[in-house]
Amino acid sequence: MTRLRLGLIGLGRWGRTLVRTLNETPDVDLARTASRGPRPPDIAGADCRHFTDWRESLDPEAIDGVIIATPPAVHAEMAIEALRRHIPVFVEKPLTMKLREAQDVQNAARANNTLIMVDHTHLFSPAYRELKNQIGNPDTIRALHCISGNMGPFRSDVPVLWDWGSHDIALCMDLLGFDLNCRLARYLEHRNVDGAAGELIELHLESDMSVPIHMRVGNIMQPKTRFFAVYLEDSLFIYDDQSVHKLKRYEATSVFSPPPGTGAIITVENEPPLKNALIEFRSAIRSGDTQHVSLDLGIAVVAALEKCEAMLPSAGGYSGIAGQRT
Repeated sequence: MTRLRLGLIGLGRWGRTLVRTLNETPDVDLARTASRGPRPPDIAGADCRHFTDWRESLDPEAIDGVIIATPPAVHAEMAIEALRRHIPVFVEKPLTMKLREAQDVQNAARANNTLIMVDHTHLFSPAYRELKNQIGNPDTIRALHCISGNMGPFRSDVPVLWDWGSHDIALCMDLLGFDLNCRLARYLEHRNVDGAAGELIELHLESDMSVPIHMRVGNIMQPKTRFFAVYLEDSLFIYDDQSVHKLKRYEATSVFSPPPGTGAIITVENEPPLKNALIEFRSAIRSGDTQHVSLDLGIAVVAALEKCEAMLPSAGGYSGIAGQRT
């Protein structure tokens, strides 16, 4: 079987994670990299060409697909250029930070009949996929509760809401559908950390079937947390990405109440979600898949985040104490 040649634009922290994961992904070679500066030593093999102009790296004769791991403000421009050259795209979340730009990407994908996947990484987690399998009928869902965050990263190029919230909103939409309404968005805490925003944000959303969703995201949270609880009529499932046992089932409890007891461990594979995502990208390229389900979800996530962001008050007017104005 011919090995797949991929390009990678962006060699920051996540770009380097992608390089390591690509090295563990079967039948894939990193053929080209692009970043504004020189390529860090030993980040790719000797056969991999490096470019400081990302446009020059987009040669459909040299690569079979491209991964975009840059700040999201430039995702649209890069993705559209690749799609115009009929190069399949794997782009990091969020797809963009403006709905209009996300729709421009969608138009380019359709016009050129070319694949684009958005890396909402936790959708590819074996634990989440087993959770979805265990739930079966989404009509049985009574509520969702999500908590995600860490101490950092403190970024000036991506707002905290978009950096952390895109994963959880993607999970919620994957279960409940794309129509989520934001009922409440507020800062629980906001402070300056090394010239960037440190924030803890609370969101209350609701699906079109009136399923309530409580979400808390932030980059001033300890310890690192990725907690996704699904309340059903007769049970509670918790996907905890930071736990040794990532998926547990509990007896039914009232909505948004703590889980009762220790729960029953559900055994799942330990394959890294990012590796699974890249394998699926590889398979989609080989099969000639041009379906845009992943893109449609990415656009819906951008639309939801835009609405939530519009409901947040000006961060500058907050003291950093649970929503109290200065």
